[in-house]
Amino acid sequence: MTIAQGLMNELRDDATLAALVGARIWQEFATQNATLPYIVFSRTSTESGLVMEGVDTLRNIRFQVDCYAQTIASLNSVRSRVGQLLDGKSGTLGAEAIQFCHIEGEQDLSDLVGDKAIRRISFQVNIKAHEVY
Repeated sequence: MTIAQGLMNELRDDATLAALVGARIWQEFATQNATLPYIVFSRTSTESGLVMEGVDTLRNIRFQVDCYAQTIASLNSVRSRVGQLLDGKSGTLGAEAIQFCHIEGEQDLSDLVGDKAIRRISFQVNIKAHEVY
């Protein structure tokens, strides 16, 4: 399993989040004309430390987790649950061992133009975990 699969499982296996978005959680891209609300996440960067010998497998892995909804109330419910699941998490993410998971920040990237307003919150998530290439 990969860190991305662990993140997917952590989000999909939560009954409270499933009540809000169903199975509409995707990696990289949502399906075309996806029903709101939904979540899309993607890996954005990986940083490794330096060691004197061998390979440092402890990495800072960053993901962008985007929550989409039509109403502010729906977006706030999804945003709140994602934050509760990920911020401060340690031990495992899905079934993947991690040191910790931390939400570094969030941005409101809502598109409020036209008759199809889409509200969007984007989380910057840092996961520290051992990973071998």
